[in-house]
Amino acid sequence: MARDATEQTQRQRVTLDTKEKGRKIITQEEFLALCRDHPNELFDYVADTFNRMIDLENRYREQMDEEFVQNVRNEFQDKERQIDELMAERDEYKTAYAEAQLRSRGSTVESTKSSGKSEKVPDPPILTDGKEPEFEDWMIEMKGKFVANADHFHNDQMKRVYLVSRTSGLARQQLSIRLCEETTDSYTSVEQMFKALTTAF
Repeated sequence: MARDATEQTQRQRVTLDTKEKGRKIITQEEFLALCRDHPNELFDYVADTFNRMIDLENRYREQMDEEFVQNVRNEFQDKERQIDELMAERDEYKTAYAEAQLRSRGSTVESTKSSGKSEKVPDPPILTDGKEPEFEDWMIEMKGKFVANADHFHNDQMKRVYLVSRTSGLARQQLSIRLCEETTDSYTSVEQMFKALTTAF
């Protein structure tokens, strides 16, 4: 029983750190006596202890915040450095691609010059119903093709064959009337085909 009472008394002890006597371990009875006899001093001590604990916590939080901010700043700088490297690499690829395109175009021009033929003009779209594309626009492109690439069409028959290849649907039907083998009034010039389509559209 005596040992149990001693252990209970030890568990009921607390440590006080007073200015006059320094750190002191007191029992529950002594603590209650301080509450009764010196309540103001005890309150000041408890309040000061809590304030110091709060100060310690705040300093710890500030330290953690500073470390967090520094880590974020370091990560941001790393990302910026990576972006700069990627942009530099992209610029290198763009430059290399542009140079390759220039070399390719240069070789194409040289090949065209050596062959003696004009550079091929893009083919006009397929004419169907005269609306998409519009017939007038299509005819302008066709005639421009014949002028710009005149050396690609050695005779009028080649022009007529090419014109037919750029038609379909209703436009092809308009031409087919005079393209049949049985017809006695076949086209003899590409201009006749243009006139037939102009009448239709």
